[in-house]
Amino acid sequence: MKSPISRATLAVLALFVSAVSVQAQSISFNFNSDRELGGLLPDDSAGVVPSVNWNNFNDISSAAGPYTQSEVDIDSPNAGVVTQGDGTQLAGVTTSWTANNSWNTNNGLSNNENKLMNGYLDNNGANPTIALDITGIPAAFTDEVGYTVIAYFGSDGNDRSGTVGITGGDTFSYNTFSQQGGTFPQSYLQTTDTGAGNPQANYARWDNVKTTDLTITIQRGSNNSGIHGVQIVGTGAISPLAISDIGYNKDNDTFTISWNFKTGRVYSLFASTGLADWGLEVADSIPSKGETTTFGPFPNPIAGASKLFFRVEEIPTP
Repeated sequence: MKSPISRATLAVLALFVSAVSVQAQSISFNFNSDRELGGLLPDDSAGVVPSVNWNNFNDISSAAGPYTQSEVDIDSPNAGVVTQGDGTQLAGVTTSWTANNSWNTNNGLSNNENKLMNGYLDNNGANPTIALDITGIPAAFTDEVGYTVIAYFGSDGNDRSGTVGITGGDTFSYNTFSQQGGTFPQSYLQTTDTGAGNPQANYARWDNVKTTDLTITIQRGSNNSGIHGVQIVGTGAISPLAISDIGYNKDNDTFTISWNFKTGRVYSLFASTGLADWGLEVADSIPSKGETTTFGPFPNPIAGASKLFFRVEEIPTP
């Protein structure tokens, strides 16, 4: 997420500031077929709410089943246990799913979003329902305003009807729309239809969910379809990282930058003359200083540049 802030400095120098959004706390699951191996790596960020540490069920059989698996079958980031987005292992969270088989779309593995929307749990005429159970969702998610559930669905053929719902929540209709030839994230499309309109879509979301146990159900309509992945996202669990102030001293060609966040975090600062190359690290291991962190003054990292961009990233804790 980019937050441009301009400052009048020397001559025509304009400063634009960008900060990487800190991801809300999450528990995410991804389903990968034996037809095309390639689960999300721990640091791969994906989803309409960007999340890392996706729990991967890999190499799921594409032969006719049905099959049932649980958290003990999770392959990564931590085998046999559910992992939270910050890397915490959640021994108290269990999950299980039942589906006819796995399959894959033509989205391939070119980026993280296409990886997410490639493999999926599939249904068929004999086994038309896919059910995913998640139990023991921590109180940090269920307290106050609750959490958001996002379910990603589709098939290797577009415009197949179906429905997706959760326990105690709305059931949405859809026509599949995930066979996109590798154009995600641009191709994400949400259904909000609670009737029989069956709009083209590839995800649905439910907000303010507070139950500790959850079941997500995909129901077959005109043809096979299934579930690519699921996110449980803590609502407002972490405030977005944002640069709040930037100062330039033209007398000694130095900068001072401030950003918001929490005590105990560590950051890196990068500079660039454009938005494509962030290879110049100005500083790393900058400790947080409470609700606002200020770094500087520091020398102009690209002396003589007519335009600079700055980027702050949180360094993941071990």
